[in-house]
Amino acid sequence: MLKKPAFWIFLVLLSLVGSVFAYQYFPQAFPIVSLNITMDRERALRSARDLAAQHDLSPPNFRQAASFRSDQRVQTFVELEGGGKEEFGRMLSEGLFAAYTWRVRHFALGEINETLFRFTPDVRLRAPGPAARRGKVPPAARRGRR
Repeated sequence: MLKKPAFWIFLVLLSLVGSVFAYQYFPQAFPIVSLNITMDRERALRSARDLAAQHDLSPPNFRQAASFRSDQRVQTFVELEGGGKEEFGRMLSEGLFAAYTWRVRHFALGEINETLFRFTPDVRLRAPGPAARRGKVPPAARRGRR
């Protein structure tokens, strides 16, 4: 069967049809996101360190860990239940939601208290509360003191 030319012609035609299909539908299945990333890892660590010092937020002698992540759960929910890919794209373009963020965690070994900072790729603190926008941090947020 593998020596017959009809088999190979069929296989080549099937490959061509599959290639055309993939080329046509790939952008719909896997949309490419265009991000303006102006904050790198070092800048995210430095910004979190500065905020922690300014507001006395992190545990003493803290260590830092940083990662760049996307919020797939929100994206999936919006695309399936909240209006589709167009609505998710609108949320991103209008700045209503930052699906991609730098997450910087301040922690100390053996300490329960830790601090998590989230920054958008364009160097904004993600979703600060009203007190943080006014430059004030509630006393309960300082090093876990109540």
